[in-house]
Amino acid sequence: MDAGLLVLRESRKEVPVATGNLRNSGYVAVSNGKTKTWGGMRGKGAEKMQADRDRAVSSGVAEAKAKRFPAAVIGYSAVYALSVHENRRSGRTGGVSPRGKRYTSGRTESGRKSTRVVWAEKGKWKFLEDPLKRLTKEIVKAIKRRARKATMGRII
Repeated sequence: MDAGLLVLRESRKEVPVATGNLRNSGYVAVSNGKTKTWGGMRGKGAEKMQADRDRAVSSGVAEAKAKRFPAAVIGYSAVYALSVHENRRSGRTGGVSPRGKRYTSGRTESGRKSTRVVWAEKGKWKFLEDPLKRLTKEIVKAIKRRARKATMGRII
């Protein structure tokens, strides 16, 4: 859990934020059944997004428990999380399309009507992968620290 929380905390700082639901869909689930999530979903479809996160967390716990060793599953449950994670323009559009046209509320770039147009004003792509790679040494230290605490006073 310590290592998973370390990665998720850093990842949340890099998630592109338009409404906050992607950032709030983050979770950690570990093989002992413990979980950690932050915040709730809001806006249109919030209940469905919350239910999606609950299912993802349950699935994460099952996946971690299936391992023969202690494990953590770290992820984001928003249905669009993967596409944002892999989109090079995530968090960098500044409200401008790839063709240089400004996004306008109520219209898409092609001029079609849209119920809302939002874009992230901060964050970046690879918001989970980059912190995981960057924090490898700290993850190992966190696991070692927890293992030492667990074995103190016991002969192994």
